[in-house]
Amino acid sequence: EESMNTPKFITYALALVFTLALLGAGSKNGQAQETIQYSCSNQVYRAFEAAKIAAFEKATGVKVELYRASSNSCALRLMSGYADIASTAREMYPRSMDYGFYQLGFCKDPLTVIAKKDCGVGNLSADQVRDIFSGQVSNWQALGGADLPVTIIVPDKDTAANKNFRRFFMKHKDIEADFVTRDSTMVIDAVRHVPCGAISFTSGGAVTQY
Repeated sequence: EESMNTPKFITYALALVFTLALLGAGSKNGQAQETIQYSCSNQVYRAFEAAKIAAFEKATGVKVELYRASSNSCALRLMSGYADIASTAREMYPRSMDYGFYQLGFCKDPLTVIAKKDCGVGNLSADQVRDIFSGQVSNWQALGGADLPVTIIVPDKDTAANKNFRRFFMKHKDIEADFVTRDSTMVIDAVRHVPCGAISFTSGGAVTQY
């Protein structure tokens, strides 16, 4: 697969948010925990955390019990008391702040459009990308590529990647999909293994790990 060039503004569409639970401010009396319950979105894990968790445990002696899921699920686990800390690929909803939760944005990661090399197209304009994901283009030949059907693969609608892509790039237009993956990073393997003409989007940081 190869990454497509997308408009600059989409580079800043995905803010990876490190969400801290500070409810009760001192319900644990400020003492260090021997174990941290950590809910981490799949995008954040693939882009940043896989090696860092082990390094953190070694440096601090604190065990990290990891739960990986979509950003939405991680945020819900935090607010339901099943996690001490959570990393998500979307901002926390303002109403959550009213209940004593806080967030700290620690980096930005681009949403990246990826496609199978056999499509024969190396660059797409913003309008062409929108035409593809809205279902208006069904064959790569229409974009100067190979005579192959466009196979659209998208992460589940509850993932941060899907929400951010629809909100910031598609401007809330409907996305057509031939296949839907359970989490946002599964699309990378899906594009790789679909026989021909596949296209999708996910975190740029996750793509570089493959």
